[in-house]
Amino acid sequence: MDKRLYWLWLQAGLGFGANTNALLASFGNARNIYETGTRDLRLSGAFSEGFFGLGPRGFKRLETVNIEAGKRIIEYCDKNYISIITPDDPLYPQKLLKIQNYPLALFVKGDISCLNASALSLGVIGTRKPSEYGIKAAKQIACGLAKNGTVIVSGGALGIDSIAHKSAIEENAKTVLVMGCGHDSKYLSENAPLREEVTRHGATITEYPPFTASGKGYFPLRNRIISGVSDGVVIVEANLKSGTLNTAAHAKKQQRDIFAVPGDVSSVSYAGSNKLIIDGAHAVFSAADILERYKFEIAGRQEFLFGEPKVPFEGIDVFPLGKSEKSKPDESVKTEQTKKAFPKEKEENPKKLKTELQSVSKNASLVYNVMKFGCSSLDEIIRKSALPVRSVLIALTELEIGGAVACTGGNNYELRI
Repeated sequence: MDKRLYWLWLQAGLGFGANTNALLASFGNARNIYETGTRDLRLSGAFSEGFFGLGPRGFKRLETVNIEAGKRIIEYCDKNYISIITPDDPLYPQKLLKIQNYPLALFVKGDISCLNASALSLGVIGTRKPSEYGIKAAKQIACGLAKNGTVIVSGGALGIDSIAHKSAIEENAKTVLVMGCGHDSKYLSENAPLREEVTRHGATITEYPPFTASGKGYFPLRNRIISGVSDGVVIVEANLKSGTLNTAAHAKKQQRDIFAVPGDVSSVSYAGSNKLIIDGAHAVFSAADILERYKFEIAGRQEFLFGEPKVPFEGIDVFPLGKSEKSKPDESVKTEQTKKAFPKEKEENPKKLKTELQSVSKNASLVYNVMKFGCSSLDEIIRKSALPVRSVLIALTELEIGGAVACTGGNNYELRI
């Protein structure tokens, strides 16, 4: 019997999002579970109340599923170039196997092998209705990551998701689109051309069989896959009710890195993104800020182009990594914000920085002076400055924007001037 039938049977019986990790750790694979038989499965206690998070209802569903039903799915997929990737397949994303509720079958169009390559894979996600600032930020970050060989993962929705995929395609990089419905369903027909293009530059994947319509709860479950196949997720723009925050919650549970682009504190569009930063997400302004986090972990496997020039977001000067302390931003793109906070003469004479820091907020000046005495971790800065966590994060962001401070990863910071 085709081994895929066992996995489709188990998936149909347990339902999507079940605690597959614990169950498979006990039984090994879907075939073993099927051949154990209902009597022995019941005696094993695997479906007792609360065990594995499955319970008696899960067992009852499993009893009603006819394993032969999966044959129609396999036949359709084989005829329409849809691969069925199961957990025992070498192509199954290894990162995904480490989460508690990994899918028992992935339906794939394209080449999924990029997710098991040595390159980084990062989710780039955000609102369906981005601001102009969000659009620029998404393009800059996604293009920068793609140029550096990162696999861009997103959900194929309108807005930030689409920008992330298109940016990877423009850079001829790999990208993976995770759907919350089945292949060949009628969901979001206007993005069908993008899905086809993604398939040629990577893969379009889903845990739902072909023609499965997007149902209630399918997208939150989909989000665990976006974060599950990624080393980290980048939230470009999100309000407090955004589904993007659901992906961030999955990422936190899966112990993935969470990055967020700071936004206007008075804008509801960035309330979710800013809250993530307050709660511990890494504040980032460029692809270089994100890649800095990984440069030692994958040294020799992926070369980062830290020296490439950055296109600044609207209203923010982005200072490329790798420049000398005395270098200064291009005057043609220097914003009024930076001109006010860090005047030109400061760049030419860093010794005057203490005087010129009077033009920034009192908290930013205090944090800078605390760091001059050797404080580098966020905890140290908070303790020595005696400021609330929120105030310290805002002050550090202000100093980062001006290029006086840089995040070195792991909630650690260093003076750059």
